[in-house]
Amino acid sequence: MITNRTSRDYAEALRRLLLSAYVHTTDGAHIYWVFDGGTLTTEQQHAIVLQESELTAFRFSAPGEISRDEIPPSRRPLWGAALGALTDGSTVHLEVVG
Repeated sequence: MITNRTSRDYAEALRRLLLSAYVHTTDGAHIYWVFDGGTLTTEQQHAIVLQESELTAFRFSAPGEISRDEIPPSRRPLWGAALGALTDGSTVHLEVVG
């Protein structure tokens, strides 16, 4: 659920879906969404209100602000796919088991 913003405002703020991934591992199933949100001002970031019960975590970061060590080894292929989609203008959908 998105509050305080229309669906169109939200879609415009996020710009483009880079990656959607369903990952099933021994610790359970997880869904990942990575968006190209462009550059948002602090005010724009605070205007986006997400339903926290549906999220484990989110953050606003440029690709260069995320170090390889922050990403668990098992999730690094997802990050690589998202960066590839950002570079080539595509959207990647993955299902990973294992």
